[in-house]
Amino acid sequence: MKMIKTTMIRVSQKALSIEELNELYSSFEENEIRIRRIFDPRFSLSGDDLIIEGDIENVLAKISRDLTNVISFRFETDIEALLVSLKNKSGKYIEESNQIYFYGTTLVDCAQLYEHFNITENEKIISLLLRTQLGSKMVSLMPVKAKGVVIVNKEFNFIEFILPTQRIQTLKNWIETIKKENIVDFDILVDIFRQSDPSMRKKFDEDFNWITKNSPNLATRIQSIEEQIDISKVYEKSKNLFFA
Repeated sequence: MKMIKTTMIRVSQKALSIEELNELYSSFEENEIRIRRIFDPRFSLSGDDLIIEGDIENVLAKISRDLTNVISFRFETDIEALLVSLKNKSGKYIEESNQIYFYGTTLVDCAQLYEHFNITENEKIISLLLRTQLGSKMVSLMPVKAKGVVIVNKEFNFIEFILPTQRIQTLKNWIETIKKENIVDFDILVDIFRQSDPSMRKKFDEDFNWITKNSPNLATRIQSIEEQIDISKVYEKSKNLFFA
C-alpha cells in the first residue's frame, strides 16, 4: 500500500509572526521545494498566500511548532481506496473529469449523524452546517471548515484539504484508517485524536454533547428549510483556492 506523502502546503504569510516566518524559511534550506506567492484576491485567501511544493515532509520535520492559519495541504496516496468512504462521509460530491469535489465532509459516516437530526437527504447536512450553529460546533467532526472543500484527483493520486480544521498528522491517520475500515465510528475517531491531537479529542467530547442536547431543535430547523443551496456559488471562493 502506497504511503501517504505531503506534497503541498499553502499558508498565509500575513498571518504568520516574524518568528514563524523565519523558522519556515529556514526549513527550506537543503530541501527540494518550489515556492509560489499568490496575491490575486480571486485566488488568494489572505492577499499573500505562500504555496510550498515538493519535499514537504522534511520541511515540516524542521519546524518546531504547528503552522497556524494553514489554508490548504495536499497528500499523495492511493485514491481508489478512499473514494467509496469519502462519498459516505460527504453531504454532496461533484465529479468533473478526473477530479471529485466533496462538500459537507465529516470524519465519520454521515449516516451516524443523520439519526440525530432525522435527516433523509444528504444535502441537508450542508444546510445545517451553513445555516445553524452546527457549522461551528462540528469543527472537531470535520476535516475542513463548513465552507471548505476536500478534492480528490484520480489522475495524479492526490487528496487536497482546503480550509482544514485538523492537524496534518491527524488527517494522515484518518486517511490511513478509512483505507482499511469500511466505517469510521466515534470510538475510532477518538483513538485517532488520542494519537495526534488530544486537545481536539476534548473538543470533540464537548461539541458532541452540545450536538446531542440540541439535535431536536436542529432537526426542526432543518426540516423547515426548503430553499435549495446553490453549491457552486457557496463554495466558489474555496474552489478558487485549489491550485493544480
